[in-house]
Amino acid sequence: MVYQNLEFHNVEALEDRLGGKVLQRFTQPVRYGLGYQDHDRGRFYSQMPVGCEIRFVTDAHFFRISLMAYEKDTRIFVFRGDFLMQVLALPAGVVRTFHIEEPPRFADVEPEVLSGHRFSSDIWRIVMDKEAAVIWYEADFVGHEVRPPHSGEVPARKWLAYGSSITFGGDAHLALNAYAMRTARLLGLDLYNKAIAGACFCDETVADYLAELAPQMDLVTLELGINMIHRFTEEIFKERTYRLIGKIRRAAPDTKVAVITPFMAGEGYRKDRTAQTYNRYHHFTQILKEYPDPEVTIVDGRTILDDFAGLSADLVHPSDEGHMIMAIHLAEVLRGLL
Repeated sequence: MVYQNLEFHNVEALEDRLGGKVLQRFTQPVRYGLGYQDHDRGRFYSQMPVGCEIRFVTDAHFFRISLMAYEKDTRIFVFRGDFLMQVLALPAGVVRTFHIEEPPRFADVEPEVLSGHRFSSDIWRIVMDKEAAVIWYEADFVGHEVRPPHSGEVPARKWLAYGSSITFGGDAHLALNAYAMRTARLLGLDLYNKAIAGACFCDETVADYLAELAPQMDLVTLELGINMIHRFTEEIFKERTYRLIGKIRRAAPDTKVAVITPFMAGEGYRKDRTAQTYNRYHHFTQILKEYPDPEVTIVDGRTILDDFAGLSADLVHPSDEGHMIMAIHLAEVLRGLL
């Protein structure tokens, strides 16, 4: 969306909060439709701005931006195109104004080395991390013009990624290190991250919302299963996942769809083979592999994270190294679809 001549990428709504605007990846009706039985934490985690960016082009040599972390300290990343400039601390409950200047070394190199990358080097990108909601206040370009990027200045191909905390970023120390961000970089894609940490339940409001977005995308990936192992029977899992995939396919028959089965996790390797979660881990994988549409690519998550030591010690979330391994393997698979 565009607001005050700035593009708020991966942002569906800017909601009034504490005198500013909260960056929301989902509208309120979608968020308030999240939850199953007594578990509705998705309404909280869906407000985390992972994958959200503020993008613009300006002839100003310097500018100021003002933001605040909502309930927990976080950070933002300042990019010029694909080039990381700064990592800025954003404390909770305090409006911070940052003075940012154009990179002086850009003028010293041949223009050709700055071009031909995923993003034009003319674009400023303020990229959010994943720990806390972020409130936007204002930007001051000291009288200079500002505009949102043109289509030729951003990646032409768009990727919508839905999934659990692993797609959200999991135990990666920075959102930039998560497999989805790394894969997008490897494939030159513009990522729309719609993962919901701990609550990837294929809720009906999310299914409807993703189906609305899908026709605008070149690729949709659905990482399904790991959040549903502890709460959903095989029958309900099949009903919800098949409904989600079917809605997207009917809404966007020309968009490539890849479904990723549960990644390698401790639940799949329990000593007790009678444990409910062990059986669901394997049954859920099989249910997804049996989805009856040859145009849907099924990706076995255990081939994307194929090293058990790529997990953190909770044996669910990949470490930073694990996310790197996943990005390399997933990029190989998705490259064949695009």
